[in-house]
Amino acid sequence: MPEVAELVEQHPELRLRPIATQEIHAHNGVTWTEEPGAYEWWEISAIDASGSGLLCALHVGNAFDPVYRRHVRQLRAGRFIDAALGRKSATAAIAVAVFHKGRRVARSNVAIDPASVHETPVARGWVLRLGGIRLAADGDGWRLHLDVPRTTSGLRHVLGGPARTAGRIGADISVQPRFHTSTFWRGLLPDSPSGAVHDWLPACPSAAVSGTVQWTGAEPGTLELRDTGGSLDHFRGSGPIGEGIRRYFISRTVWPGGAALGELIIIRKYIQLAPTLMIFADGQPPRIIRGDRTPRADFQRSAWLLGYPLSLGWISEIQAAAVEHHIDRLADASPCRITAVSRCSVRFEGASREIRFDEHPGVVQLIQPPRIDAWPWRWWCGPALGE
Repeated sequence: MPEVAELVEQHPELRLRPIATQEIHAHNGVTWTEEPGAYEWWEISAIDASGSGLLCALHVGNAFDPVYRRHVRQLRAGRFIDAALGRKSATAAIAVAVFHKGRRVARSNVAIDPASVHETPVARGWVLRLGGIRLAADGDGWRLHLDVPRTTSGLRHVLGGPARTAGRIGADISVQPRFHTSTFWRGLLPDSPSGAVHDWLPACPSAAVSGTVQWTGAEPGTLELRDTGGSLDHFRGSGPIGEGIRRYFISRTVWPGGAALGELIIIRKYIQLAPTLMIFADGQPPRIIRGDRTPRADFQRSAWLLGYPLSLGWISEIQAAAVEHHIDRLADASPCRITAVSRCSVRFEGASREIRFDEHPGVVQLIQPPRIDAWPWRWWCGPALGE
């Protein structure tokens, strides 16, 4: 793929490695390291023009679990504990948030018995199972089936006792690529001083997501997805995520002929790295644009006291590109990750025309390394599936 080879030369700091479309399922099934702190997760997003949809993440080696991270720190410090507690096979979880017109209407964040995690080799058709959850290759795309307890969040969750798992969330959806484009493994975060490596595969930057999402309990409902714009990403790493990072933003907005994925890393309170924008378009090689400025944003705080901006932009005046996300409402929050449905404006020059969108749906996520201990996390995360 000469177009990706050219990007590799232009952006050595991103550690780009070309991946052909027909090899995506094979790379999902590559055996990853079991060293302390390793993690892996698949993330599916789908948001329509009204701000309705879902975000679903399947974690094997939960990078955001403070219990897991504490075990890794103890092993690295030479503490005598069972080494298996610091391997990714020791923890698994699922996080689901369902949105209706930008408002979160149902969520689930539960631990899963790691013994139930099973991955079928690609030669027999790639399938990942976590308890009763199933993500499987479906032709060129994927199919997700899940049925999980519905949970609440924040103090309402901690004080709510048994009511925190009242109701369930079920989904049966397909994720099909809207077009085939070359893509790449790339560096997710700067490699840490300890040698940890973090990878991000935009496996399907622009997808058509179809199917049904249902939830029971308080305000039950059903959401029908019909060719809703979405994406599927695969993240994995060889060590604890976010070492030396204060905040890490990922954004995405998808349209039928393309997608724009943004990344912004803040290493200290007022020091940030150059924002990165990845643009995928039908019939065009992928592009990477390094932003030359990010507008100063006003911040507000979530129920977990994590600050998040009211707007966030990826702007390059040199390359005449700008993608700005305006955040009206926080959609979901945990002690270490925030999700917001945004209204997005997109401006950049395509191969044959200028791409311009206003008031387009998007998703912004803030990842911040957990700073809480195991006890409140266990309360927040809820019981393991099957309890």
